Amino acid sequence: MTVLPRLLPPILMLAEVSTLAALDADQANAFREGNRLCDKGRFAEAVDMYTRVIEQDPGGLKAYYNRALANEMVDRKAAILDWKRFVELKRIT
Repeated sequence: MTVLPRLLPPILMLAEVSTLAALDADQANAFREGNRLCDKGRFAEAVDMYTRVIEQDPGGLKAYYNRALANEMVDRKAAILDWKRFVELKRIT
């Protein structure tokens, strides 16, 4: 078992607290649901939730971060793309 799944809950909780205030209700619910699904090890479904947030807010730094973490467990190539986008957005802010 890798270390990443054990670290996801605390990492995602920190991202959730600072992100929810900036999102509308639907986005916040999708973000929260993505975190909940990650906690349960349902990474592919979590990716779908974070994707919903990103579709509504393409500049959502935390959603890219969380989706990259979830994608690490699902699709390595997609995770790399998410990490690249996260770094691009981080440079802008």
